[in-house]
Amino acid sequence: MLAVSHYRLFLIAQGTDAEKNWRAVIRFEPFRKRLPEHLQLAALLKLTKACFALQKWDEVEKFADELAELSMALCRTRVKIESERHLIYYYGMGLLFNGAALEKLELYDDAKKYVRGYTNLEWLEPLDESGKKEVEMFRIFAKANLYTLEVLTGNEGIIDEYADYLANLNWLADILAGLITILKSANTYGFSADHVLPRFSEAIHAFHSFDDDLILSDRHLRFRYHKAMYEFRHGRIEEGLDEALHCLSLARKMSRNEDYVRCTALFEQYKVYASEQQIESFLKYPVRAV
Repeated sequence: MLAVSHYRLFLIAQGTDAEKNWRAVIRFEPFRKRLPEHLQLAALLKLTKACFALQKWDEVEKFADELAELSMALCRTRVKIESERHLIYYYGMGLLFNGAALEKLELYDDAKKYVRGYTNLEWLEPLDESGKKEVEMFRIFAKANLYTLEVLTGNEGIIDEYADYLANLNWLADILAGLITILKSANTYGFSADHVLPRFSEAIHAFHSFDDDLILSDRHLRFRYHKAMYEFRHGRIEEGLDEALHCLSLARKMSRNEDYVRCTALFEQYKVYASEQQIESFLKYPVRAV
């Protein structure tokens, strides 16, 4: 009962404020293994997601490993567990977040091993209809994430194919993740994505709808930062400054101090070219140290 109470407090504390979320993780972590197994699955997934949004990659790998191990152990025992989702879902999410953490650490070959691990989960039997749907979902995730890893390693030739894939999916969250990948790669390897961005102008305009979601608001922040960098690199200073200001606004709202300082530094680098209105907007944000 004590563990369940701490889990409930952890859930209540979750929001988009990074500092509060991290304190909630620290308070709840010692109690996670005392929960009933069905709650432990859900709790490990929420801990993994919280740490992923906080960019705590070591913790992401730790909780994702625990999630995959527990769900696999429960699959093998064939004991009926009253979990919110099929056990395959929790196993697949453990692999997915491990791969995602390695991607963020730029260990792309290692990340691919995890992605291939959830490409086909049909061997996890018995499979009812809900299990089959989870298997198909992870097959879709794997295809998208293998595209991502190819783009991040500088495969410019696959950009148009990747953009077509994102457009056909028509899932706003996946378009956001995909555009981050394309912009990050374009900034790293110096190619142009100008022919890609207009295809998703409506989606980009709708990204503000994610600002109350833990992980998606983090993605929105990263998208604005990479887009600001991209605009600056291509000589579109006014657009870059606007994106840097948008980035500052998101970082402040989320209490992301490191990102706030990074976005401030980016604006300062091009401040001499800013309009009076942009300067006025910038001065509304207080100077912060990490």
